[in-house]
Amino acid sequence: MGRAIGMSGSAQERDRGSVERALIHALHTGEDSKAFVRRILVNNQVIKHNYSYNAIQTHQCALEGCPCTFEVTIVPRQVLYPKYCESHRSEFRRKFHLRKMDAAQKYPH
Repeated sequence: MGRAIGMSGSAQERDRGSVERALIHALHTGEDSKAFVRRILVNNQVIKHNYSYNAIQTHQCALEGCPCTFEVTIVPRQVLYPKYCESHRSEFRRKFHLRKMDAAQKYPH
């Protein structure tokens, strides 16, 4: 995740923390249909846990047709994690992958 211009590392972490707190609040109060929550969940997944230590979990990439798995470090008091593997984290790469799949279906060898 790139750092915003003019934002220090600690300010970025505070911003991420406030987004995460707002997300948790929205999920607990049943406001998960809000545009804010939908916007966050487009590229991320919520993993609810009660771990008091860091743990590593393996997840399947959520992009259609991607067989890749990736590891996520589960951190205490954090629920927001990536939904896609490293190869498909950017929107450009996801769209490119889907275009390649579409072309392969239209024009099989």
